[in-house]
Amino acid sequence: MNLAVVIATMDRPSHIERNLASLRRSRVLPDEVVIVDSSRGPMTRQIVERWSARWPAVRYVAAPNTGCSRARNIGVSLTSTDLVLITDDDCLMHEACVSEVIQTFEEDPDASCLTGAVHAQGANRGQIAVAVKSNAERREWSGKCRPWGIGHSVNMSLRRTAYNWIGGFDEEMGPGTSLIAAEDLDLLYRLLRAGGKVVYQPAAIIYHDQWRSRSEARRRRSEYAQGTAAFLLKHALVHRDGYVLKMVPARLWEDVPLLALIGLVKRNLELELVSLYQAWGLLWGLWIAGRYYGWGRRAVSAPLAAQA
Repeated sequence: MNLAVVIATMDRPSHIERNLASLRRSRVLPDEVVIVDSSRGPMTRQIVERWSARWPAVRYVAAPNTGCSRARNIGVSLTSTDLVLITDDDCLMHEACVSEVIQTFEEDPDASCLTGAVHAQGANRGQIAVAVKSNAERREWSGKCRPWGIGHSVNMSLRRTAYNWIGGFDEEMGPGTSLIAAEDLDLLYRLLRAGGKVVYQPAAIIYHDQWRSRSEARRRRSEYAQGTAAFLLKHALVHRDGYVLKMVPARLWEDVPLLALIGLVKRNLELELVSLYQAWGLLWGLWIAGRYYGWGRRAVSAPLAAQA
């Protein structure tokens, strides 16, 4: 099986340089690497073009004023491989990641999507990490289930058939939109709801650079909570999906009082602060998404297969 890597980026040329360098050290090289760039300056394009000159698999695509979800969809549409691995510009690829992804899909023909381990790179002591998952055991999901804890879009691979089947990422969600996050939760939930199978493979490792300051990391966690609220309202209001209503109490409990309680027990002020940021994110997300979707509105980007 062959595999393409798609990376959406904006104004992070140094991150793209390191990302491509890590990809180039892979034991099994990806057949295609598509960089979809929404940067306001020329540096990212110049870096990617230098890489393309010595590694023909690398391709640069300009996509100004484009949200992350749309950029990813553009990138995938320009590839032709059996498998597509989605990652972010501030990530570094483990040398075995590509080979582990391909091997897992080859060994499990029923797998529609694969998420991998995301280890923190360069996190400061006591800082709450952003978008990490280091569980050591392989897991599988199918049918309706809560999508959080399954994986992150910084390390998510799909069969092309599955990606096309569910219509890719919802372009109304994620960074660069008013709903700001949770595009990965939405994609995983739609895929599982439509009958797909998701596998978590801990041997497929990506390192996520924790470059944000403590205050920036807190704000990002708040944005994740805001996106989660938007995801829940989207499926409750637009798709009339009663199952998501069962998720709401669990999400509220895990994001705020449970996290605050853990921080209290551990005497960790950072956990306490993050629980407050996430409480605000959930409330703001409910307000924004409630106005955005409203009762009776139809989703313009969710395919019919995902509405079943």
